[in-house]
Amino acid sequence: MNEKQKENAKKTLDLLTKLASILNKEDTREIDYVMREITYAIKILDESINVKELNLNETISEVREIYKKLFPSHGGLTDFFIWRKNFEERKKANKEFNKIKNEIWKELNLG
Repeated sequence: MNEKQKENAKKTLDLLTKLASILNKEDTREIDYVMREITYAIKILDESINVKELNLNETISEVREIYKKLFPSHGGLTDFFIWRKNFEERKKANKEFNKIKNEIWKELNLG
């Protein structure tokens, strides 16, 4: 594993952690599966970054597959949005949420 790969993995880990934090605040059963998958991706990525014997490339591939599954044609993160009564708050929250989702997508080379 080279340093660039490790830095990209750390950035992805940070972004996944931020995404999990946002989703945890929403307290909805609609995303239980999503939360389990993100939590698992965080766990294996963290382990792979911190344990030299683990193959980071294989872990990134697994995280990539996990993340892709969170965007089915209907449901998952495809249809999820953050609700706030105040329109401006809702707009701001969803802008940040979408920014993080898109950054993860880029870090995992999915688009």
